[in-house]
Amino acid sequence: MTPTRTRVLGALLLVLPILASGAGGRPSVDCYPVSGAYEYGAVGGMVAWTSRAFLLGGAQYRYQRTYYRHPRMTTASCSPDIPPCTSDTSVTSAMINRAFAHGDVQRAFDSKTPIFYGSDPRPVDGTVFEVKRTSDGSSFLIGGPCSRLPVVEQQCIDIPPGLTALRELLLKLDQQQLGHPQCQAAIKN
Repeated sequence: MTPTRTRVLGALLLVLPILASGAGGRPSVDCYPVSGAYEYGAVGGMVAWTSRAFLLGGAQYRYQRTYYRHPRMTTASCSPDIPPCTSDTSVTSAMINRAFAHGDVQRAFDSKTPIFYGSDPRPVDGTVFEVKRTSDGSSFLIGGPCSRLPVVEQQCIDIPPGLTALRELLLKLDQQQLGHPQCQAAIKN
């Protein structure tokens, strides 16, 4: 091979991966790992068990269930990674990042005190959904729609669409991850 052809081939080998990956050699936004760390799950109610999920940054996910009806309280957990963007999954890291970056979610985290959105069913053994950012402890709670309240109940903040979408996505992520063999072996219903 001539020196000119060697240089051309070398240049192509350097440029092709950049062209294949998108603008400037950066990976597609769908491939970015989950940014930030969060904890979420249902709180309240007289329950036989509680569950919490943890997004620990990158592809790290942990699901933890504590059982209360055993002679001794027991906890089971599993930690399957969030699948890479190239896999055929219903929830990707990009979807998670977009949901947490939504303006409604950012405003909820920016409040100096935790805000309760929606109606609170806990006085009658209900549960609400809590989302906590672990870097600073900021959190918010999501209950039921305000329309479920009696007329005399005045204090109800409507649930913004971004928070509803985040809750639905996180629950879908849990369902996806609980389908992993590691979780199926560890977490019993």
